[in-house]
Amino acid sequence: MFAYSQFNGDVSLWNVSDVWELTDMFAYSQFTGDVSGWNVADDVICVGMFNGSLLELNGQIPEWYRAIEEKQRLERENLDIEENSVKEEEFNRSDDGELENLSF
Repeated sequence: MFAYSQFNGDVSLWNVSDVWELTDMFAYSQFTGDVSGWNVADDVICVGMFNGSLLELNGQIPEWYRAIEEKQRLERENLDIEENSVKEEEFNRSDDGELENLSF
């Protein structure tokens, strides 16, 4: 929406509670407004929302964004662990489908 722009208006009172995607919204922009009070759902997609923006460069990323990023990072990490567990189980199966104990 405002990516790569000079926009710096007041959006602090915007109602974003029903918004489901904010990806790249302020990426590489000059925006420095206060969005810390936004009521954002914890499952909103906001990948790269502040990448390269003045907010990011000045260390002013809102706490709700940091919390969502951390939650999504942990979810990706858990998916990686589950995927690796499935691959390991498939690797340990013998030709007849029985599990083998393959200790190295």
